[in-house]
Amino acid sequence: MKGSLKLSELVDFLRKEGFIDSMDIGEDLVIEGFSPIQNTAPATISWMKSASAEINWSQIEASVVICPENLELPSVAGIVFIPVENPKLTFIKILQEFFSPERKTGIEDTAIIGKNCRIGRDVYVGHYVVIGDNVEIGDGTTIHSNVNVYDGVTIGANCTVNSGCVIGADGFGYEREGGRIEKFPQLGSVIIEDDVEIGGNTCIDRGAIADTVIRRNAKIDNLCHIAHNAEVGENTFVIACSEISGSTRIGRGCLIAPSVTTRNGIVVGDNAIVGLGAVVVKDVEPGDTVAGVPARSLKKESDSS
Repeated sequence: MKGSLKLSELVDFLRKEGFIDSMDIGEDLVIEGFSPIQNTAPATISWMKSASAEINWSQIEASVVICPENLELPSVAGIVFIPVENPKLTFIKILQEFFSPERKTGIEDTAIIGKNCRIGRDVYVGHYVVIGDNVEIGDGTTIHSNVNVYDGVTIGANCTVNSGCVIGADGFGYEREGGRIEKFPQLGSVIIEDDVEIGGNTCIDRGAIADTVIRRNAKIDNLCHIAHNAEVGENTFVIACSEISGSTRIGRGCLIAPSVTTRNGIVVGDNAIVGLGAVVVKDVEPGDTVAGVPARSLKKESDSS
């Protein structure tokens, strides 16, 4: 992480990334860090989504503010405003480039690695991680402390698995026979493709026969459960406390809001949105928005009204 940043360096970066065309910076300020717009600190960079009425311009102490292009800029001495099309994305790129800490690499001495594992370059395996046999982990992936990865799991490149995750434990598969309960052997695995992020204390079960699959660039929040044989599509968000039941298929580009529950075996089409706390008991069409218990199509209700 860089200790300080000149305004001229920032402007050069924004030009190269295509966020701005040109800018006369005047005095070459030094930026010492970052701060939120609601509580800015001197010599920092901040950002705003819009000109909220809650913002007291006279109390902003940041030196640089990334702001929307359509903002009517106030005249505030000592503040450099940089208008861009997408302030949040621009600020993310600035943080990534100049303020993100260097990521660790290597395997901590308290980690346990099983037999016949293939671990790529620049991987980090944190303290008290347990990795089973025949596991594959791609280049640049980070496995934080106290994660359990069961036998035969595949994790792609540039993934992040946060603390407390359990990946590849048996799915919940049983059949009753008289007074007995017979366990369905869970013989599949888990495949996690590249650029996936998995939040803390999330569980991803191995498949029963087919694999459980998390597609490229999916983002799964803390405290989620992905059951056996499920598939989470590319570029999809699954947000905190959601439960994705067995054999559910979620398409690409979806947003699964917090505390969603799905019934076994349903299909959520590409680019669908499932609202907060919804219980999804039937398939969701591509591009639809559903909400409620049971979940219903908000678009169809709107069209019919």
